[in-house]
Amino acid sequence: MKTSRLLILALPLALLSVPDARAEAGVPDAGDDGAVVDPGPPNAIVDDLAAGLAVKEGCSCVFIVQQSDAYCASYGAPASYLEVHLTIDHAGNSVSGTFLSAKRTAHFVDGSGCTLDP
Repeated sequence: MKTSRLLILALPLALLSVPDARAEAGVPDAGDDGAVVDPGPPNAIVDDLAAGLAVKEGCSCVFIVQQSDAYCASYGAPASYLEVHLTIDHAGNSVSGTFLSAKRTAHFVDGSGCTLDP
């Protein structure tokens, strides 16, 4: 299970290291409205991905699988050497977490499961 999580994190890292042919050609990356989208520095993207993965997995662990908070706090960590700090809120049915520069939250909705907040 840890290997699959590591692969999930390794793929975006690999993709970030591949040069974008459109960027090299000077073509701006435009969103649906035509505005140029700036995703931020590459590390911020990876930090956001790691935090999102950890809170989503942690939320599912607590509210769907109904494991202990202590177990679930480390369950969603992307790798044993990467520490994601999770805060579990049973009253609000949510799990928040920070990883380096990123902070994400996932909420549990009965019948829908856990979803990441935008």
